[in-house]
Amino acid sequence: MRKIIRNAIQCKHCGDTIESVNVHDYVTCSCVACGVDDGQDYLRRSYKKSPEEDFSDLSEYADISPCTPGEMLKEEFLIPRKVSLLSLMLKTDIPGYELETVMDGTGRIDKNMADQLADYFNNTSEFWMNLQKLFDEDKMKLQKG
Repeated sequence: MRKIIRNAIQCKHCGDTIESVNVHDYVTCSCVACGVDDGQDYLRRSYKKSPEEDFSDLSEYADISPCTPGEMLKEEFLIPRKVSLLSLMLKTDIPGYELETVMDGTGRIDKNMADQLADYFNNTSEFWMNLQKLFDEDKMKLQKG
């Protein structure tokens, strides 16, 4: 996966290099032939004729590892609710070693664990299964290059 670290273009008409640093800080070149917006969240461009005719892309990216289901579980569910791994293990009957492998990124969320997490966090097992599926897909994309 790639993360935007610089959102910039160079106008082919006036030569200005313009960069968007934050969301909704729309910036145009001095001849107003092209513009850039939305910082590091996503790339938004404006142009008069076509991207090929109006600007050169100068954006920079960094490769990042996909978020593991364990990271999501920890950061979005356990920490905000002040739930320990031991407490989750005891209240869900998920074996500790299974939770630990999911947390360290070496294990997977299976249907049984997804059902138990959904019951505990009051969401759906599909949420947890999709989280695992998306992680697996992102991991495959990285391995393929």
